[in-house]
Amino acid sequence: MKAYAFERASVLLVDDSVWMRVILRQMLKSLGFSRIHEAEAGDAALALVDSAPPDIVLVDWDMKPMDGLELTRRLRRLPGEARYVPVIMISAYSTLGNVLAARNAGVNEFLVKPASPQTMYHHLVSVIERPRPFVEAPGYRGPDRRRRGASDDDTPRRRSTDHQSPPLGPADRPLSQSEITAIMGGATTLPAQPMEAGE
Repeated sequence: MKAYAFERASVLLVDDSVWMRVILRQMLKSLGFSRIHEAEAGDAALALVDSAPPDIVLVDWDMKPMDGLELTRRLRRLPGEARYVPVIMISAYSTLGNVLAARNAGVNEFLVKPASPQTMYHHLVSVIERPRPFVEAPGYRGPDRRRRGASDDDTPRRRSTDHQSPPLGPADRPLSQSEITAIMGGATTLPAQPMEAGE
């Protein structure tokens, strides 16, 4: 695993479980983060992002009273630069329906709990080094749901499938981390033999 200097980056952990925040904080520290802020609820997180936007937000899906999807939607509606902050959702519920809902809410990356340090590292580097263009369209604000390859130009394109769920299988099918990464990048088909989680 290539070393990446995270010491200058700030991260906001949003999770209503103290235990999960402790685990994630320790993981982030082991990866080199020193500027780690925490919130146990969506309202507190919104106030922190609005006043001093972090470089990255890590948010749990299953929180009350505001879940991670609603928090992401509200982040994307904030004024100024705050709405562009990369959001990485972390959840034990890795069904196709949940992953598509997260992507459509404006989440940049989706990690399955328990996430390994290597998987966390890979996705943190991705949102820092390869940010996707931000899209503001009727019904959607967030990162472009299609990753661009080296051969793509900067011309925006619209596909008829942009606002439709791709034909990837039943909504309640659990996905591996590699399948999730493909979907978050805009894949409309998946490999016949899914790779193991974390690859």
